[in-house]
Amino acid sequence: MNDLFEGENSKYKDAIDLINSANNFTEAENYINGTLKDQFNWDMNGVSAQKFINLVKRRFL
Repeated sequence: MNDLFEGENSKYKDAIDLINSANNFTEAENYINGTLKDQFNWDMNGVSAQKFINLVKRRFL
């Protein structure tokens, strides 16, 4: 959370709520790539971002 959401618990919770409301992984991934990555300046190849994406994938399996 600290790496990806700048330590902002409320922003993390909001993002998780939106991801959980997605109908499938593609919708969640579009939100991550279209909003979160730019909003928080994520390095999508970084360890934290990759772990987060893997957790989101597991949520939709």
